[in-house]
This record gives sequence, C-alpha cells and structure tokens, in this order.
Amino acid sequence: MPKPKVKVDVDDVTTRKNRVSSSSSSSSSRGEFALKTSCFDPPDDLITELAELGFDGATAFVVRFEPERIKRAIARAKGHPPGKIKNLPGYIRFLVKTPGPIPDPEKPTDNRDKYTNGKYGHMVKR
Repeated sequence: MPKPKVKVDVDDVTTRKNRVSSSSSSSSSRGEFALKTSCFDPPDDLITELAELGFDGATAFVVRFEPERIKRAIARAKGHPPGKIKNLPGYIRFLVKTPGPIPDPEKPTDNRDKYTNGKYGHMVKR
C-alpha cells in the first residue's frame, strides 16, 4: 500500500528553522559574552603580560573577568619564588575563578631564623 503524500509549505519550514537558530544563538553564555565584549575594550598591557606568561586565550580571559582581579592574581603568582609554581597560567586562572578575595603576594621568607625559632631553637648554635 503506498504512503499518502503530505504537502509541506516551504515558508513554514524556513520559519521553523529561523526560530530554532535564533533560540540556539541566544544561549546565556553566548549572550553574556556578547554583552561583555561590547561594553569596553580590554587593556592591551594586561593581555600582553598574560601572553608573555604563557597564557592561552588571554584576550577572552581579560574580557570575561575583572582586570583588577587578574592583576592581583598575577602579583600573587609572581610573589612566589621562581620555579615553585609549575603551571603559572593555570595558577592565575585558578586564583581569578575562585570566589573570594585573592591573598596578598607572598613575602620572601628569611631562612636565617628557620632553625633558631620554634620548639628546639635553643639547641642550635650559630
């Protein structure tokens, strides 16, 4: 038995496609990104500094997050001794994305008092 033929209106199909494409393009993440990028120009010096540290996607990162918070995270990461942080861009990204205040940069420690302080400090002769 042959199947019945169904008439399809071409205008109806294109209208449906437009509705589907407009609803998918207005997703929250894309919409927010478009709004944020249109509000201001990202600071070029911050983008350059992140790129020099080995950061991939520095422009999108600066646009997405607050530049002052990124600067505090960079200062915190640079405050550590060289070689202590294995993945510097990942550490900066972690500091910026984690809610709450970013701690102040680490101050260098004085190793002279490392053995003379504490429980058995009185036993160490210098």
